[in-house]
Amino acid sequence: MSETDLAVFITRQLNSRAELPVRDIVVRLPDGNGADVGAKTTVQDIGRAWGMPGSVFAFMPHSWRDHPVWVTARAAPRLGRDDSRRYLRVDVSRFAFGRLPLPTVAAKWVGLGLLHWELPDDVEDVRLEPGRVTVRISSSRLRTGPAGRR
Repeated sequence: MSETDLAVFITRQLNSRAELPVRDIVVRLPDGNGADVGAKTTVQDIGRAWGMPGSVFAFMPHSWRDHPVWVTARAAPRLGRDDSRRYLRVDVSRFAFGRLPLPTVAAKWVGLGLLHWELPDDVEDVRLEPGRVTVRISSSRLRTGPAGRR
């Protein structure tokens, strides 16, 4: 999966489940140690994600409320098992709004707690490489075609 494919995947995940609306997602995979992810949102959307009431923004000029802000993170995938389910967990090692670095726990505060996805049992490994992500699938599981044909 290329950086562009990963950006599309992340966009779909965030648009379907996130509490923080984002756009213009960019993903860079500079090495095998993590992914650099950036996306635009607004100051008002950040406040909502943190649970701030809308009245807080009533006193703020529209230009400030709707001002675009880049949300950036450095993260790495980790496979695990929880009860009988396999999951992919994304560990955030760096997180920022614009130029303001924040504690990595802030990623969970703003709805990026989407950092935990259930996986099919046949996913053996997810590996980051420069410029791409490799997902290794188990070949030991029998595959069936339409109507149960093998």
